Amino acid sequence: MPLFLACSERYCIKGTTDGFYNGEQAYIKVDSGGLWYVIDSCDMLHGCFEMSGEVESPFLTSLFMGDEAIMPVIIECGDIEVELSMRDANVSGTHLNNQLARFIEEKEEYEQLIMDIERYETSLILNGKTAESAAAIVRDSLTAVGDSLNDFIEENIRKHYNTVLGPCL
Repeated sequence: MPLFLACSERYCIKGTTDGFYNGEQAYIKVDSGGLWYVIDSCDMLHGCFEMSGEVESPFLTSLFMGDEAIMPVIIECGDIEVELSMRDANVSGTHLNNQLARFIEEKEEYEQLIMDIERYETSLILNGKTAESAAAIVRDSLTAVGDSLNDFIEENIRKHYNTVLGPCL
């Protein structure tokens, strides 16, 4: 009778930072019913950190620096790259993390459009329009971008319903 063993694959997270987090402890944590459990950790030294281990199937985690949650990371087989700075956090290198990064980037573009419309509304008020008339001027644009953002999110959830990304998005 043949014996089949489940074979684990390896993940390796290599992170860099602009030095802001130097000396901090980096953690990969998983949420289980509102409680966070550490699955890996390391020190941030000279702007770099690295964690590795075995993974049987992809799962969602969060990268923490100290007690601060920084970003979601999908633990899956392969080399995962994390870049951190004061203003930005990016993850890439593996299939699902690349898709997660693309989703976040596109979602941020929609959110930036919404902020631009809201700034325009404020400028209208500062230039003498009433709050009601300024709101009326931007209402259609704001609704259109908001609807597009909702469609984008729903489309991605449907597209990734059978992966760990579906619930994450």
